[in-house]
Amino acid sequence: MRASADLRWTVERGLQLCAQSVLDVATHISAASGLDAPDYATAIDRLAELGVVPAEFATRLRPLAGFRNVLVHGYLQVDLAIVEKVLAERLQDFEDYIHFVEAFLDRT
Repeated sequence: MRASADLRWTVERGLQLCAQSVLDVATHISAASGLDAPDYATAIDRLAELGVVPAEFATRLRPLAGFRNVLVHGYLQVDLAIVEKVLAERLQDFEDYIHFVEAFLDRT
């Protein structure tokens, strides 16, 4: 990925979209449940409080808010090592999140 600016941009934007989707859904569920979520990290915490996701999964997702901000705002420069780590170790989190949210919606 280091050799291709196009590939890097594509991967970063894809991760940005995934992160933003997770955070938007968390914010929406929080608001629909009547819970205040003044920021993205709090919205993730609210999901655990509501039983949408297990607490340990919420703890794992919480840093996604900061990662999203770095990708969107390009604070200094996006650390490629972090992007590569997310690709290698955290993609399953997005799929797991979908399953947790679907199960919650089926229960409500």
